Amino acid sequence: MIIAPILVELKRIFKDEINLFSGVNFTVDETQNLNGICDFLISHSPEKLFIAAPIITLV
Repeated sequence: MIIAPILVELKRIFKDEINLFSGVNFTVDETQNLNGICDFLISHSPEKLFIAAPIITLV
């Protein structure tokens, strides 16, 4: 819950310019082991159902 206020504020500031995803499978390249379930992901795309580039990941 530490990150939740930051994500809420980002969504408030950027409105429909960004979309937030959490707990979704994010496979970039399985051959390089770039896959897994993301905790939080921010996409600068109007797409709300699917992750689209560009993205920001919080590690």
